[in-house]
Amino acid sequence: MARSQKESVETSSAGARNREYGYVCGVNRVGIDGKGFTYKGDSVVYSPKGKKIADAGKREEITRTCVLSAKEIESFREKFPAWKDADDFTLSLL
Repeated sequence: MARSQKESVETSSAGARNREYGYVCGVNRVGIDGKGFTYKGDSVVYSPKGKKIADAGKREEITRTCVLSAKEIESFREKFPAWKDADDFTLSLL
């Protein structure tokens, strides 16, 4: 993954954490595909508070596990109820 792609993934993950107030998992592949594109990993998991709780590292094929807590999300949302500011809207297909 090129530096700009990595920064984009990290920025997107940070934005998702701020919007959803839940766990965010950024999962990326490792290796070279059939067209020669290189993928360097950098998979991560963030807690509702933005703390990195799992990191798969760079350039290695690895499986990481971590425990996600529904109670932690509920507690955080009770203390910081940003969802109450949501606008009422509907989406429809044309």
